[in-house]
Amino acid sequence: MPSADDTAITKLMTDAAAALKTLTKAANASDEVQSAAFEAYIDVLRLIGRHSITSYEGRTALLTGLYTELSEVTRSIKMTNPNTKHVDALEKFGTKAIKLLKDEKKAEAAGS
Repeated sequence: MPSADDTAITKLMTDAAAALKTLTKAANASDEVQSAAFEAYIDVLRLIGRHSITSYEGRTALLTGLYTELSEVTRSIKMTNPNTKHVDALEKFGTKAIKLLKDEKKAEAAGS
């Protein structure tokens, strides 16, 4: 039985994708940041399409991929403008992804 419900993971993925899409059009974001956000947005959509949340492997792939994408974007923002408001939002999604991933791993270990 998964520790994180499918709805929480779905909501996290779609909320993060929406935040990335918003960042692609943010007036205060550099071209580099907008480009990184767009690439991450597309990658997150691909992750959602490629992996099922109904299996442990799918949830792990989604959460790991989301964390990786968000980390890359937040690094690009910090390099170009450490005061950009989008960093906090993206880091919160990344933190939630890591928490859900840890919960999944604990549940899988307990079920084995």
